[in-house]
Amino acid sequence: MIDTIVQHIVDGIRAGVNSEKQPERTRQLTDVLKKLADDMRLLQYDKSPNNGEWMGIDYWWWAKKDERAWLAAESQQWTNEAAILEDFEKLPSLKSDIKLMVFDAPKLEAESLIRKFEKYLSAFSQHIQGERYLVAWLDRDGGQWSFYEFNIPNSGKLTSTIVQFVSR
Repeated sequence: MIDTIVQHIVDGIRAGVNSEKQPERTRQLTDVLKKLADDMRLLQYDKSPNNGEWMGIDYWWWAKKDERAWLAAESQQWTNEAAILEDFEKLPSLKSDIKLMVFDAPKLEAESLIRKFEKYLSAFSQHIQGERYLVAWLDRDGGQWSFYEFNIPNSGKLTSTIVQFVSR
């Protein structure tokens, strides 16, 4: 089921988040996530002028029937490397099946960021088996989306696992 949800997120972002202007991209991303949550009948919470951030996260999906977080998304950091890293570092501490990070950057900066995400996850000691990290990166120069994924293979510190995001 998580594979299907991740694929819907990837397809939704590719098809529906395409504006060159940052505020419009943010709205498009929120619209894509809201539609997917509505289709799955999940509760949702998004950062907006009326809501603000909840637990420092921009967007959540929640299944009321089993009190389970399906998605924690940290995004809309269309700014600089330090801000993107700061937002990514929130995700491992939150419990949800899918942890989505969305950002834009030039290719070399994005590759550097992904290596830093891997290093951070390697050092983190409280993983839950089955959690899925999905990184959606918009090439600031070329305008194309790229997606990277890492599945947590075991709970706790990843001592025998090399953390490496795989391109989708």
